[in-house]
Amino acid sequence: MTHRAVDLSSQALWAWLTLLKTDAVFSDNWICLEPKQPVASRIRPAKTMTLAQVRRELTVRSVVDTCR
Repeated sequence: MTHRAVDLSSQALWAWLTLLKTDAVFSDNWICLEPKQPVASRIRPAKTMTLAQVRRELTVRSVVDTCR
């Protein structure tokens, strides 16, 4: 299990976390991110990964991304 903190400088409503190439389970995946309010989610990748691999694949998307 990997721990990764996400801290954004601007608001992201109804954001979700994904790994680009690997299936994973997140402890909290649908979140509203507020400026300067860190949010933590436990990530359990389907395969063994190093922290560096998780960092490379970790993506934060929000409702705004669905409109692009």
